[in-house]
Amino acid sequence: MLLTMLGCFGGIAFVSLSSRSPAFAGRNAPLIVGSFGAEAVLLYAAHTSPLTQPRCVIAGNTISAILGVCVAKLFLYKPGFTVGDIFGVNWAAAACSLALSLSVMQLLEITHPPGGATALLAVTIPQVAKLGWWYVPLVLLSSLIMLAWALVINNLGGRRYPTEWFWKSRWIVL
Repeated sequence: MLLTMLGCFGGIAFVSLSSRSPAFAGRNAPLIVGSFGAEAVLLYAAHTSPLTQPRCVIAGNTISAILGVCVAKLFLYKPGFTVGDIFGVNWAAAACSLALSLSVMQLLEITHPPGGATALLAVTIPQVAKLGWWYVPLVLLSSLIMLAWALVINNLGGRRYPTEWFWKSRWIVL
């Protein structure tokens, strides 16, 4: 439990500190993207899960951020649509972003539960939606920081992480 606690503390601290960089602070980025709370739980307490392997962390989160931004931008063409509004077609934007994100993650065999939340945040939280395409590098950077810390803390603590690096997929050959 001590190793998990150190992992969570360090991962969240490093990601939160990265939001202070001029690129993100100048765009009013959130201190941390909410889905990284679940990311920390998975990387530091459930590190052997197939859903927490590096390809899922990086590709699942990043693709979900891209798809979430795409859905948000498409729905903004609808007159009266406002991200974060609880009325109107916001239910459809939320449902589309998650369904699309999960479908693509399953197709590419990179399913990562925080990725679903990452896609949802792009269409439901105004502060995140205002980042626009800057949301994607924020999520990618946060994923890389969390992954790097997971590699350090898990392996120094005697845990074997990751259990696999590359795709074992019928769709992607590396």
